[in-house]
Amino acid sequence: MPGVSTALALLVALSTHTSASPVQLSLRATLELQCGWPGPSVVVTFPAAEGLPARIAPASVLVDGRHPASVERRGRSVTLGVARPGGVMCDSIGPSVVRIVFARAAGLRNPDRRGTYALRATHGASTATGTFTVS
Repeated sequence: MPGVSTALALLVALSTHTSASPVQLSLRATLELQCGWPGPSVVVTFPAAEGLPARIAPASVLVDGRHPASVERRGRSVTLGVARPGGVMCDSIGPSVVRIVFARAAGLRNPDRRGTYALRATHGASTATGTFTVS
């Protein structure tokens, strides 16, 4: 798959790898979660060269197949608020995979210059890092 590379626990997949193109960005991050719940929030930190819009609509993002309750951008970081599941939650904390998709409608754009760029996903004290390549 073009534009895909891995580092540590974050897999990054781009829908296109042409510089300055609008993209769909898919992330698979292995993070320490309570019962597999990625809430109350996951923070995705983008490289400085990534084109980020001023606002990202929750309808243009999926976290484990559901739209986040909120999306907030501060500088290079995007915080995805994840609603607590209904019912009683277990008390087990361990590594779980979180799947995050920013659709093209989110307005992300590849960096203008070719190269390899780093991304980070954070949940509490747990962090996964990875890279993607623009050619």
